[in-house]
Amino acid sequence: MPTQTPTAQANSTGKRSNQKKNALTHRKLIVFPVGELRLAVPMDNISRVINRPKVYSSGLNAVGVTTVGDRELTIVDLHQQLFGTPGAFNPERPGYLVLTPSPTGELMGIPTPETPRLLDIPLEQIRELPESYRQADTLWVASHMIRTAMTEGGELQSIFMLDMAAVLEKLLS
Repeated sequence: MPTQTPTAQANSTGKRSNQKKNALTHRKLIVFPVGELRLAVPMDNISRVINRPKVYSSGLNAVGVTTVGDRELTIVDLHQQLFGTPGAFNPERPGYLVLTPSPTGELMGIPTPETPRLLDIPLEQIRELPESYRQADTLWVASHMIRTAMTEGGELQSIFMLDMAAVLEKLLS
């Protein structure tokens, strides 16, 4: 087994130390568009992101089903949930599925037309949304808001962090 030089060992230890510090001061988020909105799910709540397979849905509500591997997954069309217009299940439109477990542990998919991005956001930029706002606005699906530049030197954009418990509650009501 090869041994590390003291410099290599120190660099390795320093990287782990920096990663731990970063984990305490930052949160990794997967960010993706739904309509004109940018939504986010914490990276530790993501199972994976895949190319969107065919989704079966009646079109009457915001849920569908697809097969991934040997499992059937519920797909939630947040565009229809938020804006009242379907579109995420159109087989003509390519896209991706963000796979995330619901609070009950069931794996669910959220369709998005663009490749999701991984952002490392400082914790002080993640702000909880007031409950009164969440109850009165279309963005009942969001628990937190982030104002950040998506590109270096870019203008500030609002990103809304999904509350999967609220999404599931709305689907079941």
